[in-house]
Amino acid sequence: MHKIIIVGYLLTALSVAEAGIITSHTFFSVRPYFQSAMPERVSLFRNDLLDEGEGLGGAFEVVTYGGQLTEEGSQKLSRFFLPPGCNLGCLNVKEFNPVLEANPANTDDGNPAKDIEARHFNIRTVNETFASRICIVPFQNRIGIGFCYKQTLSHKYDGSTGFWFEGSLPIERVENFVKLTETISNDGGGPRNELGLDNSPRVGNMKEAFAQCSWMFGRIPCKKLRKWGVADIELKIGYNSFSCETYSINSYVGLIIPTGTRIRGRELFEPVVGNNHHFGLNFGNAFAFEIFKYGRHAVQMFVASDTRYLISNYQVRSFDYNGKPWGRYMESYRSSEEASTAAANRDVNSGTSGINLSTRCVRVSPNLSSTINTGFQLTRQCEASCWMLEAGYNFFARQAEHIELECSNTINNSAFKGINGSGTTTVARTIKNNFENSVFTLEQRYAAKSNCDIDLESASHPATISNTVYATLGYRWDNECPYFVALGGSYEFTVSKINSPLDRWIVWGKLGFTF
Repeated sequence: MHKIIIVGYLLTALSVAEAGIITSHTFFSVRPYFQSAMPERVSLFRNDLLDEGEGLGGAFEVVTYGGQLTEEGSQKLSRFFLPPGCNLGCLNVKEFNPVLEANPANTDDGNPAKDIEARHFNIRTVNETFASRICIVPFQNRIGIGFCYKQTLSHKYDGSTGFWFEGSLPIERVENFVKLTETISNDGGGPRNELGLDNSPRVGNMKEAFAQCSWMFGRIPCKKLRKWGVADIELKIGYNSFSCETYSINSYVGLIIPTGTRIRGRELFEPVVGNNHHFGLNFGNAFAFEIFKYGRHAVQMFVASDTRYLISNYQVRSFDYNGKPWGRYMESYRSSEEASTAAANRDVNSGTSGINLSTRCVRVSPNLSSTINTGFQLTRQCEASCWMLEAGYNFFARQAEHIELECSNTINNSAFKGINGSGTTTVARTIKNNFENSVFTLEQRYAAKSNCDIDLESASHPATISNTVYATLGYRWDNECPYFVALGGSYEFTVSKINSPLDRWIVWGKLGFTF
Protein backbone atom coordinates (compact mmCIF):
# COMPACT_ATOMS: atom_id res chain seq x y z
CA MET A 1 0.00 0.00 0.00
CA HIS A 2 2.79 2.44 0.93
CA LYS A 3 4.54 1.84 -2.42
CA ILE A 4 1.32 2.51 -4.34
CA ILE A 5 0.82 5.80 -2.51
CA ILE A 6 4.39 6.90 -3.22
CA VAL A 7 4.05 6.02 -6.91
CA GLY A 8 0.75 7.92 -7.14
CA TYR A 9 2.31 10.97 -5.52
CA LEU A 10 5.34 10.91 -7.80
CA LEU A 11 3.18 10.67 -10.93
CA THR A 12 1.15 13.65 -9.81
CA ALA A 13 4.22 15.68 -8.88
CA LEU A 14 5.85 14.99 -12.24
CA SER A 15 2.72 16.09 -14.07
CA VAL A 16 2.87 19.55 -12.50
CA ALA A 17 6.56 20.16 -13.04
CA GLU A 18 5.83 22.53 -15.92
CA ALA A 19 3.09 24.49 -14.14
CA GLY A 20 3.42 28.26 -14.60
CA ILE A 21 1.51 31.29 -15.81
CA ILE A 22 -1.85 30.24 -17.24
CA THR A 23 -3.97 32.61 -19.35
CA SER A 24 -7.19 32.63 -21.39
CA HIS A 25 -8.80 29.70 -19.60
CA THR A 26 -12.53 29.31 -19.18
CA PHE A 27 -12.77 27.12 -16.08
CA PHE A 28 -11.11 27.07 -12.68
CA SER A 29 -11.45 24.09 -10.33
CA VAL A 30 -11.28 25.05 -6.65
CA ARG A 31 -10.18 22.37 -4.18
CA PRO A 32 -12.96 21.98 -1.58
CA TYR A 33 -12.21 22.31 2.10
CA PHE A 34 -12.48 19.52 4.70
CA GLN A 35 -11.05 16.80 2.48
CA SER A 36 -8.76 13.95 3.60
CA ALA A 37 -5.32 15.05 4.85
CA MET A 38 -6.33 18.74 4.92
CA PRO A 39 -5.39 20.55 8.15
CA GLU A 40 -8.87 21.80 9.08
CA ARG A 41 -9.95 18.15 9.21
CA VAL A 42 -7.00 16.18 10.58
CA SER A 43 -5.40 18.56 13.07
CA LEU A 44 -5.94 17.25 16.65
CA PHE A 45 -8.36 14.60 15.33
CA ARG A 46 -6.62 11.34 14.48
CA ASN A 47 -6.93 7.62 15.13
CA ASP A 48 -5.20 7.80 18.52
CA LEU A 49 -8.52 9.08 19.90
CA LEU A 50 -10.08 5.67 19.22
CA ASP A 51 -7.82 4.09 21.85
CA GLU A 52 -8.06 6.82 24.46
CA GLY A 53 -11.74 6.52 25.32
CA GLU A 54 -13.37 3.79 27.41
CA GLY A 55 -16.64 3.79 25.54
CA LEU A 56 -17.70 2.24 22.23
CA GLY A 57 -14.51 3.07 20.35
CA GLY A 58 -15.96 5.99 18.41
CA ALA A 59 -14.89 9.61 17.83
CA PHE A 60 -16.72 12.53 16.28
CA GLU A 61 -15.80 16.10 15.36
CA VAL A 62 -17.74 19.12 14.17
CA VAL A 63 -15.77 21.85 12.39
CA THR A 64 -17.13 25.24 11.37
CA TYR A 65 -14.92 27.09 8.89
CA GLY A 66 -14.76 30.05 6.59
CA GLY A 67 -12.25 31.61 4.26
CA GLN A 68 -11.72 33.65 1.12
CA LEU A 69 -9.27 34.63 -1.62
CA THR A 70 -6.49 37.04 -0.86
CA GLU A 71 -5.92 40.13 -3.01
CA GLU A 72 -2.94 38.38 -4.62
CA GLY A 73 -5.13 35.34 -5.26
CA SER A 74 -7.72 37.48 -7.06
CA GLN A 75 -5.04 39.03 -9.26
CA LYS A 76 -3.65 35.61 -10.20
CA LEU A 77 -7.13 34.35 -10.99
CA SER A 78 -7.77 37.40 -13.15
CA ARG A 79 -4.67 36.58 -15.24
CA PHE A 80 -5.89 32.99 -15.44
CA PHE A 81 -9.09 34.03 -17.21
CA LEU A 82 -7.82 36.94 -19.35
CA PRO A 83 -5.80 36.83 -22.60
CA PRO A 84 -1.98 36.86 -22.45
CA GLY A 85 -0.30 40.13 -21.54
CA CYS A 86 -3.09 41.44 -19.30
CA ASN A 87 -1.02 41.45 -16.12
CA LEU A 88 -3.13 44.13 -14.46
CA GLY A 89 -6.40 42.35 -15.15
CA CYS A 90 -7.59 45.04 -17.57
CA LEU A 91 -8.42 45.15 -21.30
CA ASN A 92 -8.72 48.02 -23.77
CA VAL A 93 -11.86 47.83 -25.92
CA LYS A 94 -12.21 49.69 -29.23
CA GLU A 95 -14.75 49.63 -32.02
CA PHE A 96 -13.96 49.01 -35.68
CA ASN A 97 -14.40 52.17 -37.77
CA PRO A 98 -14.45 51.66 -41.57
CA VAL A 99 -13.67 55.34 -42.30
CA LEU A 100 -10.53 55.26 -40.21
CA GLU A 101 -9.66 51.86 -41.62
CA ALA A 102 -9.73 53.33 -45.14
CA ASN A 103 -6.91 55.69 -44.15
CA PRO A 104 -4.12 53.61 -42.57
CA ALA A 105 -2.40 56.78 -41.36
CA ASN A 106 -5.30 57.45 -38.99
CA THR A 107 -6.11 53.96 -37.88
CA ASP A 108 -5.08 52.45 -34.58
CA ASP A 109 -6.68 49.07 -35.18
CA GLY A 110 -3.32 47.34 -35.01
CA ASN A 111 -2.22 49.24 -31.91
CA PRO A 112 -1.15 46.82 -29.16
CA ALA A 113 -3.12 48.96 -26.72
CA LYS A 114 -6.26 47.55 -28.28
CA ASP A 115 -7.09 44.22 -26.67
CA ILE A 116 -10.72 43.68 -27.68
CA GLU A 117 -12.70 44.38 -30.86
CA ALA A 118 -16.04 45.76 -29.64
CA ARG A 119 -18.15 44.27 -32.45
CA HIS A 120 -17.53 40.75 -31.13
CA PHE A 121 -19.70 41.75 -28.16
CA ASN A 122 -22.61 43.15 -30.16
CA ILE A 123 -21.42 46.74 -29.72
CA ARG A 124 -21.96 49.07 -32.69
CA THR A 125 -22.43 52.74 -31.96
CA VAL A 126 -23.75 55.68 -33.95
CA ASN A 127 -20.28 57.15 -34.59
CA GLU A 128 -18.48 53.79 -34.53
CA THR A 129 -15.85 55.20 -32.17
CA PHE A 130 -16.62 53.38 -28.93
CA ALA A 131 -13.64 52.92 -26.61
CA SER A 132 -13.41 51.79 -23.00
CA ARG A 133 -11.20 49.99 -20.53
CA ILE A 134 -12.55 47.07 -18.53
CA CYS A 135 -11.04 45.37 -15.49
CA ILE A 136 -12.04 41.92 -14.23
CA VAL A 137 -11.33 40.86 -10.64
CA PRO A 138 -12.74 37.52 -9.37
CA PHE A 139 -13.52 36.96 -5.69
CA GLN A 140 -14.54 33.88 -3.71
CA ASN A 141 -15.44 33.11 -0.13
CA ARG A 142 -16.60 29.89 1.49
CA ILE A 143 -18.25 29.04 4.76
CA GLY A 144 -19.19 25.58 5.91
CA ILE A 145 -19.59 23.02 8.62
CA GLY A 146 -17.87 19.65 8.44
CA PHE A 147 -18.71 16.42 10.25
CA CYS A 148 -16.25 13.54 10.62
CA TYR A 149 -16.93 10.24 12.36
CA LYS A 150 -14.44 7.48 13.24
CA GLN A 151 -15.36 4.05 14.57
CA THR A 152 -13.34 1.05 15.71
CA LEU A 153 -14.43 -2.09 13.86
CA SER A 154 -12.07 -4.63 15.44
CA HIS A 155 -9.33 -4.90 18.07
CA LYS A 156 -5.91 -6.51 17.92
CA TYR A 157 -4.57 -8.93 20.52
CA ASP A 158 -3.24 -6.07 22.70
CA GLY A 159 -6.62 -4.33 22.76
CA SER A 160 -5.66 -1.53 20.34
CA THR A 161 -7.71 -0.66 17.26
CA GLY A 162 -7.33 -2.92 14.24
CA PHE A 163 -9.80 -2.20 11.46
CA TRP A 164 -11.62 1.13 11.57
CA PHE A 165 -14.18 3.13 9.61
CA GLU A 166 -14.30 6.85 8.84
CA GLY A 167 -16.94 8.97 7.17
CA SER A 168 -17.05 12.71 6.50
CA LEU A 169 -19.67 15.14 5.27
CA PRO A 170 -18.95 18.86 4.69
CA ILE A 171 -21.78 21.30 4.00
CA GLU A 172 -20.59 24.44 2.22
CA ARG A 173 -21.81 27.73 0.88
CA VAL A 174 -19.68 28.91 -2.05
CA GLU A 175 -19.96 32.55 -3.08
CA ASN A 176 -18.26 33.76 -6.27
CA PHE A 177 -18.26 37.25 -7.68
CA VAL A 178 -16.49 38.59 -10.77
CA LYS A 179 -16.22 42.35 -10.35
CA LEU A 180 -16.38 43.98 -13.78
CA THR A 181 -15.53 47.69 -13.87
CA GLU A 182 -15.59 49.75 -17.04
CA THR A 183 -14.23 53.21 -17.80
CA ILE A 184 -15.70 54.57 -21.03
CA SER A 185 -13.49 57.08 -22.84
CA ASN A 186 -15.76 57.40 -25.90
CA ASP A 187 -19.37 56.21 -25.97
CA GLY A 188 -19.54 56.55 -29.77
CA GLY A 189 -22.82 58.42 -29.56
CA GLY A 190 -24.62 55.46 -28.00
CA PRO A 191 -25.72 52.13 -29.51
CA ARG A 192 -27.40 52.03 -32.90
CA ASN A 193 -31.12 51.38 -32.92
CA GLU A 194 -30.85 48.09 -34.77
CA LEU A 195 -30.72 44.36 -34.25
CA GLY A 196 -27.28 42.81 -34.18
CA LEU A 197 -25.89 39.43 -33.13
CA ASP A 198 -28.42 36.76 -32.15
CA ASN A 199 -31.10 39.05 -33.61
CA SER A 200 -30.84 41.09 -30.38
CA PRO A 201 -30.61 44.86 -29.85
CA ARG A 202 -27.16 46.42 -29.91
CA VAL A 203 -25.61 47.19 -26.52
CA GLY A 204 -23.74 50.33 -25.56
CA ASN A 205 -20.90 49.04 -23.38
CA MET A 206 -19.12 45.92 -22.18
CA LYS A 207 -21.05 45.64 -18.93
CA GLU A 208 -24.26 45.35 -20.93
CA ALA A 209 -22.54 42.97 -23.35
CA PHE A 210 -21.60 40.44 -20.65
CA ALA A 211 -25.17 40.52 -19.31
CA GLN A 212 -26.98 40.02 -22.64
CA CYS A 213 -30.01 37.76 -22.35
CA SER A 214 -29.12 36.18 -25.68
CA TRP A 215 -25.90 34.78 -24.19
CA MET A 216 -26.51 31.29 -22.88
CA PHE A 217 -22.98 30.92 -21.48
CA GLY A 218 -19.91 32.88 -20.34
CA ARG A 219 -21.80 35.78 -18.80
CA ILE A 220 -20.48 38.09 -16.06
CA PRO A 221 -23.48 39.12 -13.97
CA CYS A 222 -23.31 42.15 -11.69
CA LYS A 223 -24.36 40.14 -8.63
CA LYS A 224 -22.79 37.59 -6.33
CA LEU A 225 -23.49 33.95 -7.17
CA ARG A 226 -24.08 31.55 -4.26
CA LYS A 227 -24.54 27.82 -3.96
CA TRP A 228 -25.19 25.61 -0.94
CA GLY A 229 -24.61 21.88 -0.86
CA VAL A 230 -22.85 18.84 0.53
CA ALA A 231 -19.30 19.00 -0.83
CA ASP A 232 -18.98 15.24 -1.41
CA ILE A 233 -19.13 12.39 1.10
CA GLU A 234 -16.01 10.35 1.88
CA LEU A 235 -16.15 6.80 3.26
CA LYS A 236 -13.02 4.89 4.34
CA ILE A 237 -12.02 1.48 5.65
CA GLY A 238 -8.59 1.34 7.26
CA TYR A 239 -6.26 -0.75 9.38
CA ASN A 240 -3.75 0.23 12.05
CA SER A 241 -0.66 -1.70 10.97
CA PHE A 242 1.49 -0.73 13.95
CA SER A 243 0.52 0.89 17.22
CA CYS A 244 2.46 1.48 20.44
CA GLU A 245 3.19 4.29 22.90
CA THR A 246 5.73 6.03 20.69
CA TYR A 247 4.58 5.49 17.10
CA SER A 248 1.70 4.26 14.91
CA ILE A 249 1.05 3.60 11.24
CA ASN A 250 -2.32 3.12 9.54
CA SER A 251 -3.54 2.79 5.95
CA TYR A 252 -6.92 3.06 4.25
CA VAL A 253 -8.90 2.85 1.03
CA GLY A 254 -11.97 4.93 0.42
CA LEU A 255 -14.81 6.04 -1.84
CA ILE A 256 -15.74 9.60 -2.78
CA ILE A 257 -19.48 9.98 -3.39
CA PRO A 258 -20.42 13.13 -5.36
CA THR A 259 -23.19 15.10 -3.68
CA GLY A 260 -22.24 18.57 -4.87
CA THR A 261 -22.80 20.41 -8.15
CA ARG A 262 -21.12 20.43 -11.54
CA ILE A 263 -20.13 23.18 -13.96
CA ARG A 264 -22.88 24.49 -16.26
CA GLY A 265 -20.88 27.19 -18.05
CA ARG A 266 -23.55 29.88 -17.77
CA GLU A 267 -21.29 32.33 -15.95
CA LEU A 268 -17.56 32.93 -15.85
CA PHE A 269 -16.18 31.49 -12.57
CA GLU A 270 -19.48 30.08 -11.42
CA PRO A 271 -19.61 28.59 -7.89
CA VAL A 272 -19.23 24.81 -7.64
CA VAL A 273 -19.78 22.77 -4.49
CA GLY A 274 -17.51 19.72 -4.20
CA ASN A 275 -15.34 18.13 -6.90
CA ASN A 276 -17.59 18.86 -9.94
CA HIS A 277 -19.71 15.77 -9.26
CA HIS A 278 -16.98 13.19 -9.91
CA PHE A 279 -17.05 9.79 -8.27
CA GLY A 280 -13.63 8.92 -6.92
CA LEU A 281 -11.41 6.42 -5.18
CA ASN A 282 -8.81 7.40 -2.62
CA PHE A 283 -6.16 5.70 -0.56
CA GLY A 284 -3.53 6.85 1.88
CA ASN A 285 -1.82 6.35 5.18
CA ALA A 286 -0.90 8.22 8.36
CA PHE A 287 2.19 8.07 10.51
CA ALA A 288 2.64 9.31 14.11
CA PHE A 289 5.89 9.43 16.07
CA GLU A 290 6.74 10.79 19.50
CA ILE A 291 9.83 12.96 19.10
CA PHE A 292 10.27 14.28 22.62
CA LYS A 293 8.78 13.80 26.07
CA TYR A 294 9.83 15.39 29.34
CA GLY A 295 7.62 15.68 32.39
CA ARG A 296 4.28 17.17 31.36
CA HIS A 297 5.47 18.17 27.88
CA ALA A 298 5.62 16.06 24.71
CA VAL A 299 6.20 16.70 21.01
CA GLN A 300 4.76 14.42 18.33
CA MET A 301 5.14 14.40 14.55
CA PHE A 302 2.21 13.45 12.29
CA VAL A 303 2.37 12.74 8.55
CA ALA A 304 -0.76 11.97 6.53
CA SER A 305 -1.05 11.37 2.78
CA ASP A 306 -4.09 11.04 0.56
CA THR A 307 -4.04 10.12 -3.14
CA ARG A 308 -7.27 10.14 -5.11
CA TYR A 309 -8.42 9.31 -8.60
CA LEU A 310 -11.57 11.07 -9.80
CA ILE A 311 -13.58 9.26 -12.46
CA SER A 312 -14.53 11.12 -15.65
CA ASN A 313 -17.99 12.59 -16.20
CA TYR A 314 -19.77 14.98 -18.57
CA GLN A 315 -19.72 18.74 -18.01
CA VAL A 316 -20.47 21.89 -19.98
CA ARG A 317 -17.31 23.83 -20.83
CA SER A 318 -16.47 26.79 -23.08
CA PHE A 319 -13.32 26.69 -25.22
CA ASP A 320 -11.10 28.98 -27.25
CA TYR A 321 -9.50 28.22 -30.61
CA ASN A 322 -5.89 27.53 -31.47
CA GLY A 323 -4.01 30.81 -31.74
CA LYS A 324 -7.12 32.79 -30.77
CA PRO A 325 -7.21 33.63 -27.03
CA TRP A 326 -10.74 34.60 -26.04
CA GLY A 327 -11.85 33.27 -29.42
CA ARG A 328 -14.90 31.86 -27.66
CA TYR A 329 -16.42 35.36 -27.78
CA MET A 330 -15.74 36.05 -31.48
CA GLU A 331 -18.79 36.81 -33.62
CA SER A 332 -19.64 33.99 -36.02
CA TYR A 333 -22.15 32.58 -38.42
CA ARG A 334 -23.93 29.55 -37.05
CA SER A 335 -24.17 27.92 -40.48
CA SER A 336 -23.65 28.53 -44.16
CA GLU A 337 -27.41 29.15 -44.41
CA GLU A 338 -27.13 32.05 -41.96
CA ALA A 339 -24.21 33.46 -43.98
CA SER A 340 -26.14 33.04 -47.24
CA THR A 341 -29.09 34.96 -45.85
CA ALA A 342 -26.78 37.76 -44.70
CA ALA A 343 -25.14 37.88 -48.14
CA ALA A 344 -28.47 37.96 -49.96
CA ASN A 345 -29.72 40.81 -47.76
CA ARG A 346 -26.34 42.57 -47.62
CA ASP A 347 -26.77 42.45 -43.87
CA VAL A 348 -23.69 43.59 -41.94
CA ASN A 349 -25.33 43.13 -38.54
CA SER A 350 -26.61 39.56 -38.34
CA GLY A 351 -24.62 36.68 -36.87
CA THR A 352 -24.28 34.62 -33.72
CA SER A 353 -22.39 35.40 -30.54
CA GLY A 354 -19.37 33.11 -30.44
CA ILE A 355 -19.89 32.03 -26.84
CA ASN A 356 -23.15 30.30 -27.79
CA LEU A 357 -21.26 28.18 -30.32
CA SER A 358 -18.06 27.59 -28.33
CA THR A 359 -19.69 25.93 -25.34
CA ARG A 360 -20.30 22.19 -25.46
CA CYS A 361 -20.84 19.13 -23.32
CA VAL A 362 -17.50 17.35 -22.97
CA ARG A 363 -16.04 14.41 -21.07
CA VAL A 364 -13.72 15.58 -18.27
CA SER A 365 -11.09 13.33 -16.64
CA PRO A 366 -9.42 14.96 -13.58
CA ASN A 367 -7.05 11.99 -13.05
CA LEU A 368 -4.76 11.91 -9.98
CA SER A 369 -4.23 14.32 -7.11
CA SER A 370 -2.22 14.00 -3.90
CA THR A 371 -2.17 15.74 -0.55
CA ILE A 372 0.56 15.37 2.09
CA ASN A 373 0.12 16.96 5.52
CA THR A 374 2.98 17.20 8.03
CA GLY A 375 2.25 18.50 11.53
CA PHE A 376 4.10 18.88 14.82
CA GLN A 377 2.04 18.82 18.00
CA LEU A 378 3.16 20.19 21.39
CA THR A 379 1.21 18.89 24.37
CA ARG A 380 1.28 20.25 27.92
CA GLN A 381 -0.41 17.87 30.34
CA CYS A 382 -2.39 19.13 33.32
CA GLU A 383 -4.05 17.05 36.06
CA ALA A 384 -7.10 15.94 34.06
CA SER A 385 -6.69 17.95 30.86
CA CYS A 386 -4.07 19.22 28.46
CA TRP A 387 -3.20 22.05 26.11
CA MET A 388 -2.44 21.11 22.49
CA LEU A 389 -0.71 23.26 19.88
CA GLU A 390 -0.22 21.91 16.35
CA ALA A 391 1.54 23.62 13.46
CA GLY A 392 2.50 22.23 10.08
CA TYR A 393 2.71 22.28 6.31
CA ASN A 394 0.38 20.87 3.68
CA PHE A 395 1.41 20.08 0.09
CA PHE A 396 -1.11 19.56 -2.71
CA ALA A 397 -0.50 18.49 -6.33
CA ARG A 398 -2.88 17.47 -9.09
CA GLN A 399 -2.65 16.48 -12.73
CA ALA A 400 -4.16 18.56 -15.50
CA GLU A 401 -7.66 17.66 -16.58
CA HIS A 402 -8.10 15.77 -19.82
CA ILE A 403 -10.95 16.98 -22.07
CA GLU A 404 -12.58 14.94 -24.83
CA LEU A 405 -15.18 16.08 -27.35
CA GLU A 406 -18.00 13.68 -28.07
CA CYS A 407 -18.81 12.89 -31.70
CA SER A 408 -22.02 14.91 -31.50
CA ASN A 409 -20.10 17.99 -30.39
CA THR A 410 -19.24 19.28 -33.84
CA ILE A 411 -18.78 22.93 -34.78
CA ASN A 412 -18.16 22.20 -38.45
CA ASN A 413 -21.20 24.21 -39.53
CA SER A 414 -20.04 27.50 -37.97
CA ALA A 415 -17.48 30.06 -39.19
CA PHE A 416 -15.94 33.29 -37.94
CA LYS A 417 -17.74 36.31 -39.34
CA GLY A 418 -15.82 38.86 -41.41
CA ILE A 419 -15.64 42.35 -39.91
CA ASN A 420 -18.01 43.81 -42.54
CA GLY A 421 -20.51 40.95 -42.37
CA SER A 422 -22.72 40.41 -45.42
CA GLY A 423 -22.00 36.68 -45.37
CA THR A 424 -18.19 37.00 -45.46
CA THR A 425 -16.12 34.62 -43.33
CA THR A 426 -12.50 34.47 -42.23
CA VAL A 427 -9.92 32.21 -40.60
CA ALA A 428 -7.40 34.91 -39.59
CA ARG A 429 -9.47 37.27 -37.45
CA THR A 430 -8.82 37.34 -33.69
CA ILE A 431 -10.55 38.89 -30.68
CA LYS A 432 -8.26 41.88 -31.22
CA ASN A 433 -7.29 42.24 -34.86
CA ASN A 434 -9.19 42.37 -38.15
CA PHE A 435 -7.48 41.25 -41.36
CA GLU A 436 -9.74 42.28 -44.24
CA ASN A 437 -7.49 40.78 -46.89
CA SER A 438 -8.17 37.34 -45.42
CA VAL A 439 -11.95 37.63 -45.72
CA PHE A 440 -13.78 35.23 -48.07
CA THR A 441 -17.06 35.80 -49.84
CA LEU A 442 -19.42 32.85 -50.22
CA GLU A 443 -18.49 32.64 -53.89
CA GLN A 444 -14.91 32.00 -52.82
CA ARG A 445 -15.52 29.69 -49.83
CA TYR A 446 -17.35 29.31 -46.56
CA ALA A 447 -14.47 29.18 -44.04
CA ALA A 448 -16.02 26.66 -41.69
CA LYS A 449 -14.37 25.82 -38.38
CA SER A 450 -13.39 22.27 -37.53
CA ASN A 451 -12.91 20.34 -34.31
CA CYS A 452 -9.17 20.52 -34.98
CA ASP A 453 -9.35 24.28 -34.43
CA ILE A 454 -10.55 23.85 -30.84
CA ASP A 455 -8.09 24.55 -28.05
CA LEU A 456 -9.28 21.93 -25.57
CA GLU A 457 -6.61 22.95 -23.07
CA SER A 458 -8.34 26.32 -22.63
CA ALA A 459 -11.38 24.52 -21.19
CA SER A 460 -9.46 22.35 -18.72
CA HIS A 461 -8.00 23.07 -15.32
CA PRO A 462 -4.20 22.88 -15.58
CA ALA A 463 -1.76 21.01 -13.38
CA THR A 464 -1.48 22.49 -9.91
CA ILE A 465 0.96 22.79 -7.02
CA SER A 466 0.00 24.58 -3.81
CA ASN A 467 1.45 25.02 -0.34
CA THR A 468 -0.36 25.58 2.95
CA VAL A 469 0.90 26.50 6.41
CA TYR A 470 -1.41 26.12 9.39
CA ALA A 471 -1.71 26.19 13.18
CA THR A 472 -4.34 24.86 15.61
CA LEU A 473 -4.63 25.52 19.37
CA GLY A 474 -6.81 23.18 21.41
CA TYR A 475 -7.74 22.15 24.94
CA ARG A 476 -8.71 18.59 25.85
CA TRP A 477 -10.45 17.16 28.91
CA ASP A 478 -9.14 13.66 29.73
CA ASN A 479 -11.99 11.81 31.40
CA GLU A 480 -13.44 8.40 30.54
CA CYS A 481 -14.43 9.72 27.13
CA PRO A 482 -12.06 12.61 26.20
CA TYR A 483 -13.35 15.64 24.35
CA PHE A 484 -11.71 18.83 23.09
CA VAL A 485 -12.25 22.28 21.59
CA ALA A 486 -9.85 24.04 19.22
CA LEU A 487 -9.32 27.09 17.02
CA GLY A 488 -7.11 27.17 13.95
CA GLY A 489 -6.28 28.76 10.65
CA SER A 490 -4.29 28.20 7.47
CA TYR A 491 -2.89 30.13 4.53
CA GLU A 492 -2.61 28.53 1.09
CA PHE A 493 -0.17 30.06 -1.39
CA THR A 494 1.86 29.40 -4.51
CA VAL A 495 5.51 29.95 -5.30
CA SER A 496 7.11 31.74 -8.25
CA LYS A 497 4.54 32.89 -10.86
CA ILE A 498 2.32 29.82 -10.79
CA ASN A 499 -1.30 30.99 -10.86
CA SER A 500 -3.32 27.79 -11.24
CA PRO A 501 -3.97 27.27 -7.48
CA LEU A 502 -5.59 29.88 -5.26
CA ASP A 503 -3.96 32.12 -2.67
CA ARG A 504 -6.49 32.00 0.16
CA TRP A 505 -6.93 31.75 3.92
CA ILE A 506 -9.31 29.87 6.18
CA VAL A 507 -10.10 29.88 9.91
CA TRP A 508 -11.94 27.17 11.82
CA GLY A 509 -13.34 26.14 15.18
CA LYS A 510 -13.50 22.51 16.34
CA LEU A 511 -15.46 20.45 18.82
CA GLY A 512 -14.48 16.78 19.13
CA PHE A 513 -15.37 14.00 21.50
CA THR A 514 -15.10 10.24 21.93
CA PHE A 515 -17.76 7.79 23.01
